[in-house]
Amino acid sequence: MNAVAELDRERLAAVLGMMGSDHDGEALNAARTACRLLKTAGLTWPQVIDGNRVVVAVLNQLLAENKELRAEVDRLRRSVTVRPPQPAHTSGMDAAAQTLR
Repeated sequence: MNAVAELDRERLAAVLGMMGSDHDGEALNAARTACRLLKTAGLTWPQVIDGNRVVVAVLNQLLAENKELRAEVDRLRRSVTVRPPQPAHTSGMDAAAQTLR
């Protein structure tokens, strides 16, 4: 997945509302600002209008990544050799005390 900024939907809605301005410069600036907001978020107009399609695409991508990670975990688990527990090391004092007994 690409690292993109999150779309500020409230700001986008406000900017789109300004596109109805009677002042051409203000309406044009609002349109350009809306396009900039989408570009910054890494989105297109069809993605914004049909958000469910985006959610499904992202979900499918995450499911595929999850499947790959599970396969890797399985491979790693199979490659691990289980070793029996080793006796704890004793300090020099403990060894000397055991020798004296």
